[in-house]
This record gives sequence, C-alpha cells and structure tokens, in this order.
Amino acid sequence: MSRCQSILLLVAIVGFFGAVATPAQTTLQGRSQYGGLIRNVNSGRCVDVFGSSANKNANVQQFSCNNGANQRWEFVDVGNGQYAIRNVNSGLVLDVAGDSRANGANVQQFPWNGGANQRWKTRGSNNNFELVNVNSGKCLEVQGGGKGNNVNIAQSQCNGARYQRWYAGYALPAGPSPR
Repeated sequence: MSRCQSILLLVAIVGFFGAVATPAQTTLQGRSQYGGLIRNVNSGRCVDVFGSSANKNANVQQFSCNNGANQRWEFVDVGNGQYAIRNVNSGLVLDVAGDSRANGANVQQFPWNGGANQRWKTRGSNNNFELVNVNSGKCLEVQGGGKGNNVNIAQSQCNGARYQRWYAGYALPAGPSPR
C-alpha cells in the first residue's frame, strides 16, 4: 500500500468514527442550575409544553402559571456559559425547530442531541433576562407580544422588548416554585 493510500485510509477511518454519535452527544450531562417556572415579564404567563405532552416536537407556548410539570424547567449547564433547558415532565429540551436561524422560527421540545439550536445563553438578571439561542443569536419570545393563553413561543431578533424577557422562580403567589 502506498503512503498516499495509507493516508486516505486513515482519513476515512477517522472520519467514520468521528461521525458516530458519542454518549456525551446524546445524553444530557451537566449540573442543573435551576428547576422551576419560566415566566414572561410582559404577560406574567409561563413557558408551557402544550397539553402536557411528553412527545418530541410538541409545541411550546405560554399559559397561565399552574406549577404543572409541563411548566417546570431545569437549566442544565453544558459549558461555556450555555444551558440546555430541560422540561421536568418530558425530559426533553427547548429546541428551535429545524435548526432554523429565521425570525419567527418555532420553539418545541425535542430529545437532546447537543445541537447549538438546543443551547441557550442568559443575558440579564434572574428577574429580567433574555434567553439567547446559541445557533441563531436570536431571543426566545412570546410571538407577537401576546398576553393570553396558548400564544406560541418562538425566536426572533433580540430587541429588548418585555415579551422577550423572562424571570425564574417565585412565579406563584405562594413563593418559590418547588424543584
């Protein structure tokens, strides 16, 4: 076998094994920083998985805070100041559908795969922060700034609006949300 053929074979082997998913890519690992409600500053309503679904691709919306497991989220530290936001009910994470970078792209729950569309950075204080998607650089928002139940959650260009700002914990009149 020539030196060139040996190098090509080595590149093919490395490429094959590099393309195989490792457990770290498919199993969400990291320290949970918070487990509770995420409430919109503008509407006072909570990020909610529609119908308490545990299915992948289930839509995420805002809904009156009721402390259901479908409204409780864990911020899991995945490094570099980034978080996966995992739903307590389903174990699935907030995901910008189709790896989209477009304004208005839908946010859903989906199994963790390590993609940048499932990673979020927080910007601001705990009682008034933005959630910025690592893939798109866009903010999580209540679509159209709606204040009612069942208004879709999407991503859009960050503009500092109250419908793109969130707070965690102390979401119910009774005090801190249970973990």
